[in-house]
Amino acid sequence: MITNGEVRSASRGMTFPRFLALALGILVVLWALGFPATRRLGGEAALPAMFVAGSSAFVASLVGTLPLLLKRGTAQVDKVPAVLASMALRLLVVVVLATAAALSGLVARKPLWIWVAVSHAGLLVADTLFARSEMAEGSGTMEKR
Repeated sequence: MITNGEVRSASRGMTFPRFLALALGILVVLWALGFPATRRLGGEAALPAMFVAGSSAFVASLVGTLPLLLKRGTAQVDKVPAVLASMALRLLVVVVLATAAALSGLVARKPLWIWVAVSHAGLLVADTLFARSEMAEGSGTMEKR
């Protein structure tokens, strides 16, 4: 059985390379699981949309880490705006990139938007663990809860 303290200590060790590995792993698993269904339901034309959407969500996750990385070493109270900025930036970047892809006409739109939602939600796991880890570093007030 995992105790609350073990969950906290496990999330504390999220380095940026570990975040990258986790995010890429999640994306590869999503693509592997979704590939057959996407091809069956959307045809071959839907597959590039799946990869473009996943890549857009991945780039958005990377950009979303910037506010957190810039606040490293500061007190937790100073990191709260960075967490909020991280979420907003991540959403903004994925919407801009996906809109550009949709308007380009190079990929099918319906599978693109479905995969944007799936990829964005899937990568939220890595983003949340990274943000928790960044918040746990600092004054330690989160650890006392």
